[in-house]
This record gives sequence, structure tokens and C-alpha cells, in this order.
Amino acid sequence: LIAQRSTDQALKVFDKFEKRGRKVSLETRNNLLELLSYAGVGNDVGVTNRSKFVEHQQSLNDSNDLEFIPINLAAVKKLSPIQASVDENQILVLSKSENHEHLKLKLPRKVWSLSNDAEMLFESMTERSGRTYDAIMLGLFKYKSYDRMFKLYFTMHKEGFQPSVSTYNYLLMALDHSDNSAAWEIAMELVKKMGSHPVVLPDTTTFNMLLKLSKRTGGSSRETAAAVFQEMLHVGLEPNLTTFMRLLQAYMYNNDPSVIIEIVDYLEQHPQLLRLESYFDLFFFEAAINVANHCGKSDIGARLVEMASKDCWHLVGDIDKFLSPYLVVVSWEKDIQTLMLTYRWLVSKYYRPKDWIYATIFQACAEAKRAECVVELWDDFKKFDVQLGSNQVVGRMHDVLGTITITDDMQCHRRVAEESWRMLLAKRILPDRRIIGGMVQVCARAKHYQKAWYYYAQFESYGYQPSSSALQCLLNCYAADKSNGHEVLVCFIFTGSYSNSEIFNVCFADHLLICLCCCCCCARTNMFSCVSPTCQGEFLIALFAGNAEDDGGKRSQQTK
Repeated sequence: LIAQRSTDQALKVFDKFEKRGRKVSLETRNNLLELLSYAGVGNDVGVTNRSKFVEHQQSLNDSNDLEFIPINLAAVKKLSPIQASVDENQILVLSKSENHEHLKLKLPRKVWSLSNDAEMLFESMTERSGRTYDAIMLGLFKYKSYDRMFKLYFTMHKEGFQPSVSTYNYLLMALDHSDNSAAWEIAMELVKKMGSHPVVLPDTTTFNMLLKLSKRTGGSSRETAAAVFQEMLHVGLEPNLTTFMRLLQAYMYNNDPSVIIEIVDYLEQHPQLLRLESYFDLFFFEAAINVANHCGKSDIGARLVEMASKDCWHLVGDIDKFLSPYLVVVSWEKDIQTLMLTYRWLVSKYYRPKDWIYATIFQACAEAKRAECVVELWDDFKKFDVQLGSNQVVGRMHDVLGTITITDDMQCHRRVAEESWRMLLAKRILPDRRIIGGMVQVCARAKHYQKAWYYYAQFESYGYQPSSSALQCLLNCYAADKSNGHEVLVCFIFTGSYSNSEIFNVCFADHLLICLCCCCCCARTNMFSCVSPTCQGEFLIALFAGNAEDDGGKRSQQTK
């Protein structure tokens, strides 16, 4: 019954044995005590607020006890990385999943009670052993009764019992969860007690907790962590991925990412360490790639990705949190060819980027003035059904499109731009001034002037002042298309009506001469038919003169 965790049935049978005077062995009593303490039978139900409950959940998440969070390793290894990131790993990191947080908050929190079944059994046991104390310590840690843990720890030593290494690990975890300023000093006292007779040998979890507690030493956490790690190797223990994660955290506490290179070198030389032993091993790759991102080392990121791709994707707890920072650090290198090759390789096998990653890639393309990847990236964005959370992706995409001149791909670029516009409206996301200006420019370059004027009208619809780049692009495109001479004049008048010196200072003389030459064309159209070509020319000259003061008189007399 104990092995089957049938708590109620096991307790009933035990009570019957007691009433009939049947002796129950100490080993069986200890096993029953462990079951009762872990199950919390008879504990009080505490009323707690949201913040305290979340803190309690986080404290359980931070423990290194694998029993608390069972992991189906076989199921994880069978999944592809993409499936794992969507399905299985949501279960593995359930405690950190926002989707399930509201379900947890509905559950009451159990608080350790001195009158629960485990305490009653413990007090009734006239015969005890070190295993007896170890059994109840498990429940005390689970239900955060840290003061009671240390009281029983001192009682053990008074009665001549030496705790097991598991109990020492629970005590170290309790110190980590406490706000005791002397936590590191107390941890060192516990380590000394482990060396007393009979000696308790530390295990990997012991050293991992010491590495985590080394941050409590303040400015010397880096040196302390390095000493703990060296001692671990000295006693013949193999580090695991959690060990390296704790080491990274200790170094980064002093803002020193230098240890990442040594860790990656060590793992490449000892590939047998790439195995899942603890729940927290799943967070090593995420922590390591963030450190590589922090120091801008894309080569370290590439080595980590290569390491994971060698049949080790099951060690990556969250694929998105691992590969997204890697793509970011690659984008910082300003090498668009390498960035796109990396992007294509990852999305073909392992990864579905989120919208902010596409925004980052578009930004890198804009800074490098490389627009040839826009169509491919946008088509992938639609194919993977990426959720558009803001207008950043579309805005950065227009930053890229704004760097190009008229090419054979203009119709494709117009298609992409209009699809992104429709997606914004469908998601009820407001376009900003940059996006509207980008739509005007793309349509103008593709010689879809009617569409360009439609998007130009959106400036007023959304309450923005027209951007100078959009107006200048219209002016340039009309000037290049001699068949639309009268519209050049209209566009120029629109430009001048905002009295924007920035626009007038750019190729002003050329556009003025083109407009003057087109005045006769305007007289033969319905537009401005009541205004003579001479008056139109006089208007342009007056418009020019009115803006001449904006340039500080720098225009030459010849231009005037």
C-alpha cells in the first residue's frame, strides 16, 4: 500500500496493527512517515494571496528534487524539437506556463501543521533512526516549514544521528529560499557537519546548491563559485548541465560572462555530460545562449546550437527561448547572408520564430540596405501563421523597403506591403506614420499612383502629418514619368503646402523646372483649367520664394 501511495488505506491498516498489538518494523514506520509527510495528510489549508502563492510555486520550481516534477524522458526523446517545444515541454515547465497559472491560483495552499498525521506518527515513535528524520524532512521542505526543518536537524545531532545527503540537500535548498543574510555561512557549517563521523559524502546536488548559494557572498561570488567547482572535480564528481548553469549564474552575478567559453570548451571535450539528470538541466542551453547574447559572441552561440543539434534537442527546455537569442546575436554581425542561411536552416528543421524575431531580422536587413529577403521572410511569416502582436514587424519591413530603388521586384514588394496592411487592419492594429509613408513609397515606385494617393490620404485619416520621405518619393516618381506631367504639379503643390524645408532642399531646382515645363500640359487638362499656365508658373515661383528663407539664403541666384 505504501509503494502504491495509497495513503488512507496504508494508515488504516497501520492503525489496525497498532490496536491489535502487532509490531510494525521501524523500516515500515519510516516508509509510512515519508508517505504521510510528502502527501501532507492532515495539513492546514492556508488562505494566501496571489503574489504569495506565485512565490510559493516558484520556490518549488527552484528546488533540485526530481521527485517533485516527474519527467518522461522517453517521451521527450521521441518528439521532434518542434513538437517538443509545443507539447511536451509545456508540461515539463508547467510551473512557468502562463496558460496554466490561473488553474494553480484556484488551488488552496497547504500549510504544514504540527498536528498532521506525519507529526502524530513521528511523535509516537519511541524508536527512531536517522532515516526517520530524513523521512519527515521531505514533507517539511515541500510545505516550506523551514524553521521546523532546522529544529529537527539540531535534534538529530543531539540524539547522535547523522542526516543523509538528501536531508543536507534539503537544508541547503531551504537556505536558498530564505532571506537569511548569513545563508552562506550557515551552508558552510552544514558542509563541516557532513565531514563529522559518520562522514556523509556530498553528491552533485550538494555542489549545485553551493554554487547557487555562492551568490550570497556578494562581490566574491565568482571566486567562490570557481572554488566550489574545483572542489567538486577534486572529489571525483562529474558535473551536470545544472552545475554549469549555476556556475554561469554566479559569474553573471558579477557581470562576468568570460566563463561561457570555458564551459563550452569543457562540454565539447566531455560530450558524455550532455544528458538529462535533473529538471534544471533543461535550462542550461537557455542560460548559456543568453550569456553569449550578452557578450555578443555569435561564435559561442553557433557552437551551442551545433551541440544541441547532435541528438540533444531533448535537453533544450524551450526551443524558442534558445534559438531566438541566437538569431538576435547573429543579426548583430551585420552579415545578412550568414543571417539568412542560419534562419533558413533553423526554420527548416527546428524552429518557428515569433513576430519580434522577424522584426529583428528586418531591422538587420534595413541597416545593411538588403531588401532581397523581404518577400521570402514575409511569405514564411504567413506560412507559419505567426501571430502579429504589434505594428513593429510591418514597420521594420517598410524600413527595408525604403532602402531600395525602382527594380523588377517592385510588384512583389507592393504585394507584400498590401498584404501586411490588410493583416494590420484584420488584427485591429493601428498603422503608424512610418507604415503609411512606406505604403505610399512602395505603390509610387510600382507606378500604382492611384493606390499611392489612397495611402497618402491615410495620413489625414489617422491624424498624422504627411512624412517628407513619402512626398519626396511621389515627387521623384512623377518627375521620372513624363506622361503624368500635370500630376507632377499637383504633387509639388501638395509638397509646398506643408512648407517643409527638408523636402524643398532636395533636388528643388530640377523639380521646379520640370513643373514649369509641364504647365502647358496642365492647361489642356481638367485640373486647374481655370488657371492659366502663366499663373501656375507664378504660383510655383511664389511658392519657391516663400520657402527660400528656410535654407538661410543658400540657394544660388542661378537656381532662382
